[in-house]
Amino acid sequence: MAAELVAKGYIVSPTSRNAMGADLLVTDEACERSFSVQVKTNAKRATFWLVGPRAEDMKSPSHVRMACIRGTAAPGRCGPSSSRGRRAMRAYDPDRSPRKPDWLALDDQERMHLVEAYHRAHRIRMPNARLHAVLHTIVENQIALEKPTVVEALVRLLDEGLDRHDAIHAIASVLAGTIHGALADRSGGGDPGVTYATRLRSLSASTWRAGVGDHGR
Repeated sequence: MAAELVAKGYIVSPTSRNAMGADLLVTDEACERSFSVQVKTNAKRATFWLVGPRAEDMKSPSHVRMACIRGTAAPGRCGPSSSRGRRAMRAYDPDRSPRKPDWLALDDQERMHLVEAYHRAHRIRMPNARLHAVLHTIVENQIALEKPTVVEALVRLLDEGLDRHDAIHAIASVLAGTIHGALADRSGGGDPGVTYATRLRSLSASTWRAGVGDHGR
């Protein structure tokens, strides 16, 4: 479900499973609208699912429930993805910029799979490998789509001595912080998109290195 939402242009962050009723935290690309998602799956071809007794108490305009039903591969539903008919990108190396046409030809599930495969192959352990892959993928997407503030931040971090992989992590740390702040602020005050851009402009290799203990590689 996270991959489907990312493919539709949303920024998605899985919860750490300690948020009751919320499996995903979602915001749009401009960080202007945010909501929580409870994902329900059904191994059988059914059009409903059972909810717990507290479901009636968990109503909010910013909380939604989504179903992933087995065997449904129609647009907007969960289903297997395929690269047939496209030039498949077989491997991902964050220290090398992927060919834009090859990267954009993949769907986000395939991109996240490549990111996770790289980290497994290089024995890079992260507290939450899936969330790490989601953030990696979003940043690579923004670079491939030539988002100005993201591209400028990447170039600046490389000039300041970070390798490309660490530069991706530095940008992802700003993205994660902005998403968290937007989702925590229920007042609707401020523009998260502006916050993200402002934080990226002030991001430097030295400030990221100073906090690298909190982010890891």
